[in-house]
Amino acid sequence: MKILTAEIIAAKQQSHVQLSFTKSSDRYTFKQKLPLFKGKNTVLINATNADGGSDQELLVLSCDRAADLHLQLTWGQIGRDVDLHLLRGSAALNSKDDCYYANANPDWGDAGNPDDNPKLDVDCISNCTVENIYFTAPKPGLYTVIAYYYNDKSQGPTVPQVTINARGKTYKLGPRTLAKTGDQWTVATIEVTATDIIVR
Repeated sequence: MKILTAEIIAAKQQSHVQLSFTKSSDRYTFKQKLPLFKGKNTVLINATNADGGSDQELLVLSCDRAADLHLQLTWGQIGRDVDLHLLRGSAALNSKDDCYYANANPDWGDAGNPDDNPKLDVDCISNCTVENIYFTAPKPGLYTVIAYYYNDKSQGPTVPQVTINARGKTYKLGPRTLAKTGDQWTVATIEVTATDIIVR
């Protein structure tokens, strides 16, 4: 097996997640938490081998509570490396207040409570083109979403887009062309209050 992915669909919402798997003898297994939407979710598991052969498994799952905030970055061109960042307050890129590949699950809330911390699911480098950050119960404050062109690998521009799901409201942003390594796009500012999530 070469690639294992999950496509999650609920009403008009959908996301894609790269899954990690292990091999033991001639068997492959995976065990991974998925960011579900509230309500009925259809999950399509796709497995592809090195020869291009594939198989699928369909699951239907129900979720009574979904992440308040779900960010998904896609860029569509295999081989290029684009990174998704979620910054807290006025933080700088690659700081402790930046949720990204080197700080994938920072502790931003109450100690011992995983729900008030953001989590990046995977750092897509060469074999996938999707990154997700999900945040079950973010603390009130300002957050900034950035797409950063980490490495063009001499393959030229890329055209990322970002989907933000905030308590059931979906915002599709982009696409935006990033021309070369080091280019970045400030996608949105998110304000979390006690009663609302505002995307600008």
